[in-house]
Amino acid sequence: MHCYRHNLREIVSKSILVQQDIVRPNRIPADLVVNCVITTIVVHLDQDPNKFIYHISSSLRNPFKISDLINIAYDYFVKNPWIDANGKPIVTSKRLWLTSLDAFNNYMMFRYVMPLKVSNFVNKIFFRLFQNNTYDNNCKKIRMLKGLAKLYTPYACFKGVFDDTNTENLRRVAKGYMGNGELDFDPTNIDWTNYMMNTHIPSLVKYATK
Repeated sequence: MHCYRHNLREIVSKSILVQQDIVRPNRIPADLVVNCVITTIVVHLDQDPNKFIYHISSSLRNPFKISDLINIAYDYFVKNPWIDANGKPIVTSKRLWLTSLDAFNNYMMFRYVMPLKVSNFVNKIFFRLFQNNTYDNNCKKIRMLKGLAKLYTPYACFKGVFDDTNTENLRRVAKGYMGNGELDFDPTNIDWTNYMMNTHIPSLVKYATK
């Protein structure tokens, strides 16, 4: 077990190049992952699987930034608006992306917490003229949202870039086995705007938002 943990730390330390200035999520279409797996099986059919590790990723060679995702999603839903229960199009607005937990907490404080506290203070001055649970309910929602933000910050704001040098070498070797390029898994061939606008987001709308 100690040997396994040591090897795992070594693998992680050698495969992640930390970038301090920008969040570049590691996204890759599933079909490219499948192509890489099939190619790996073919190339290493008679080899020990402990001697090679491949990262199929896009963060190094063709990064797709969170800001790109926000802009593309905005453009898509402006052109293809959702329709509400009354048959009216839902107005789409650009989302605000906060790059750290501190920025999120500051935004929540000025945008929601302070107005909520002011309204509660005014209500107390007027001897609780508005007798309802609005303040308590909203406080619970804010606490829950902050908890979720804290939980997902390490993933949403991850600034590591995965080194896919081994995978690049695999692509070169694979040309000798499959020269026609049918099993493409090169992230530099991904047109992110086209993929998101015409494949990814339409699929989510069709299958994941029933």
